[in-house]
Amino acid sequence: YHACAANREGHALCWGTGYSWKPRPDRPHDPFSPRRIDDIFGVAALVAGDGFTCALKSNRSVYCWGENMTVLGGVLKSPSLMAATPMDIQDIVALSAGERHVCALKTDGTLLCWGSNFAGQLGDGTTEDRYKPVAVTGLSDAESVSAGAYHTCALRPGGRVVCWGFNANGQLGDGTTETRAIPADVSELADATSVAAGASHTCAVVSGGHLKCWGDSSYGQFASGSGTPVPCLGKGICGRTPVAVSEVTGVQSMASGSD
Repeated sequence: YHACAANREGHALCWGTGYSWKPRPDRPHDPFSPRRIDDIFGVAALVAGDGFTCALKSNRSVYCWGENMTVLGGVLKSPSLMAATPMDIQDIVALSAGERHVCALKTDGTLLCWGSNFAGQLGDGTTEDRYKPVAVTGLSDAESVSAGAYHTCALRPGGRVVCWGFNANGQLGDGTTETRAIPADVSELADATSVAAGASHTCAVVSGGHLKCWGDSSYGQFASGSGTPVPCLGKGICGRTPVAVSEVTGVQSMASGSD
């Protein structure tokens, strides 16, 4: 339970509970007061996951701090990063954080991911947790990336979208509910301009400012406009391929949250 912000001077400020910063004797923990993260400057963007935060610096390097991204069964498998620690990657232009994993887009269109990988959300063809960044298999032309809770999606040239990871609710949009450890094409989608992965659903802005979503809509994530949720095929499976969102036009950007 924490939040972070970057100020105009390029400093990162965090507040809340958990692992937002390294405590110091001269600076007691106060979850209600923003605290500057020591030893990190030139912050251009921030992403936050479950108990951790990562910063993209203006020099295209990445720093992370907080609870380590790989926690299985409540047992910490690697030491927490209680101070901003550099990741061994460069030439990064965008970051996205899921619940327990992070993905970084490089200038050459490749993607690097690290953290929890129990559902293949890192896209390296395995389900092994990774403490260091690994390349997403077969993806060299990504234009943007969005990490959901346990799945990840990327926008490719020509409006195509690929997704990988957990798929029990159809959130990969490939017409199945099979978990994928490498990128799979989203079916019936060729005009996307952006993509946003949520907990168990995914949405994309498409040409003309319209919106399409897939995955779980048990709580109205697809915004049917009828006052009732989109009919679901089974428990939490409401669209294994993209479904047009009614009464939403002129969309320029969007974000997906939890359920």
